[in-house]
Amino acid sequence: MGLIEAVTVCCKYLLFCGKVGQCRFWVTLLSGEKACVSAQSSDTLRQLRDVAQRALGRPLLGFSPSDPPSEVPLPLDATLAELNLPQDCVLSALVGRLRVQSTRFAFAACQGDGSVVAWGSPFAGGDTSEVEAELKDVQEVAANLMAFAAIRVDGSVVVWGHQSCGGQIDDNLQAKLGENGGVRRIVTTDRAFAALKRDGSVVSWGCLYPSAHEPDLGTKRISSIYSTRGAFAAVDANGGVTAWGHVACGGDCNSVAEKLQEGVTRVYSTDNAFAALRRDGSVVTWGSQTSGGSSDAVCEQLQWGVQKVAATEAAFAALRADRSVVAWGDHMAGGSLEAPLEDVADLCASGSAFAVLRMDGSVRTWGNELAGGCCSDLEQHTAISRLFATHDAFAAVRVDGTVATWGDPASGGNSDAVQHLLYDVQEIFSTKAAFAALRSDGSVVAWGSPMYGGNSSRVEHQLQGGVARVYAAECAFAAVRTDGSLVTWGYPRYGGCCEAVRHQLVAEALKAACECQTPR
Repeated sequence: MGLIEAVTVCCKYLLFCGKVGQCRFWVTLLSGEKACVSAQSSDTLRQLRDVAQRALGRPLLGFSPSDPPSEVPLPLDATLAELNLPQDCVLSALVGRLRVQSTRFAFAACQGDGSVVAWGSPFAGGDTSEVEAELKDVQEVAANLMAFAAIRVDGSVVVWGHQSCGGQIDDNLQAKLGENGGVRRIVTTDRAFAALKRDGSVVSWGCLYPSAHEPDLGTKRISSIYSTRGAFAAVDANGGVTAWGHVACGGDCNSVAEKLQEGVTRVYSTDNAFAALRRDGSVVTWGSQTSGGSSDAVCEQLQWGVQKVAATEAAFAALRADRSVVAWGDHMAGGSLEAPLEDVADLCASGSAFAVLRMDGSVRTWGNELAGGCCSDLEQHTAISRLFATHDAFAAVRVDGTVATWGDPASGGNSDAVQHLLYDVQEIFSTKAAFAALRSDGSVVAWGSPMYGGNSSRVEHQLQGGVARVYAAECAFAAVRTDGSLVTWGYPRYGGCCEAVRHQLVAEALKAACECQTPR
């Protein structure tokens, strides 16, 4: 089920004779762990959920029918009697996983039981007090520069944060979002949201700029939405593209409309331009010409064979089937190559430079030299397996799990202070100017600008092991531990400290409840 784990719940009614009675439930996880819980037939499914998650020590989103399996839970506010559950019925519970999203200066954690907790700058979505009562049964959270939007199980949407970025909506828009099954996914620009609904229609709100125009989708059924800083591009079921938003950011694709009627499989973006990859391996571009919207200089190489596209803030680079790479856009942002690159396995981008991983494990860079576009000591960067980037620096993980870095030292381009700790690295995460490496033993090592999360000494004892995933805002990191607890560091006011909301973190409350229980 993707992010949701199925759980089997076997229930037996012990005293149900048309009156309120006691019901016993055996809750069994796929791992084999189980618990026996009791409830009254007059209790709601939400109450049963709360009892079950305390017994198991983990958050549960809800329960759904097991035949056929479904990710859409039964109504949590319905009573067990109203649901008319037969004796010995089997339900599937949906076990949520803690997921974190960030605006520029705040985090929001979707906790897995449908609740949401936020921290950081109140002006950037770090305060949910005005919508606290509505933030329940939440499945996903989306974020733009200064606002959040949460999708609930029933497809309705809850927003909060800065009003200029879509952090407030009126009743009419709220009703429109909830119609026809509600919202499936939300995509963002810097200051706006676009909701892809379950019926394939699209609703957008927030700051769409004076020159923006709303899309005329007619009867098109949209399958995916992409964005630049100020515009959206929607791909329909036939691979046709419709764009809207700020014209200078790619909100108007009329000049290439005949090439975008069908066959598009994916869309990439710089800050102000789009590049659409078609099924035949060709690429179509539009938007700001200086930001990659014009690909005339490499048009012949983009007619076929393109497999992947990467983007800096103002340039694109395309990896072709013959393992060659071509680039276009702003020269200062990596939009031109001095010589063709061959035998390329993968490519990565910082804010204004590219790095490619070649088939022999070596690295080649170009673009803004201050942002990692000039790697003066390439001999050391061999046997590389993966590439990562902050805004102005790169980090490369070697096959043996060690790490090489280059670019702006203040943005993570110099890891000398922690180099002795950078081994057995599995993954690297980045804020705007700092890296955090997750090692195979679940420990985390950070470096780069202290203001952007490069110094984790305050929480070092909590990062020695047991970390499952790391998330990043612009100035702070949030690490999720295997027990569901959170560890944050970086700039405190902008998400680097979650102590003010720690009492709202479900995983920690459940852990405390489990520790208080006497062994059975």
